[in-house]
Amino acid sequence: MGCMVLTVMLNGVLLLCNHWSVAYHETIAYQSLAGNQIDKCSHVRVRIDNKKQNIIKRFIVPIIEKTIEMTPGNVIIAHQVEVQKKKFSYSKDRKTFSQIPYPVDDSIEYYQSCEGIQDAKSVKKADLVWGPNKMSVPIP
Repeated sequence: MGCMVLTVMLNGVLLLCNHWSVAYHETIAYQSLAGNQIDKCSHVRVRIDNKKQNIIKRFIVPIIEKTIEMTPGNVIIAHQVEVQKKKFSYSKDRKTFSQIPYPVDDSIEYYQSCEGIQDAKSVKKADLVWGPNKMSVPIP
């Protein structure tokens, strides 16, 4: 009887560790890659520091790989992750993910005189960086 209770408790602890702990799940289900091997990665561990609430959240998220052919033979591949509705793009120079920079530094006159994206190549490039220009509103 005591051995059965111990077995049930051990299974319960292991199940809860797998559910609660990102580090435990990372060591059991994934392996680390050294260096700049982003092409071989399927998931990344993300750490978000909330300084206002003094909370650190950790996630394991899949890498979204976008491939767009700008011209015949010229293929651009972008690696991105999405965490809490925020997109992060991979920089091969810095070897890290960072938030996608939005062009907000110009004057108001510049933005008022803009006419939008004019050609298909610019549409592909904008879709690669920022994603499709779509908004979905969930119906409750």
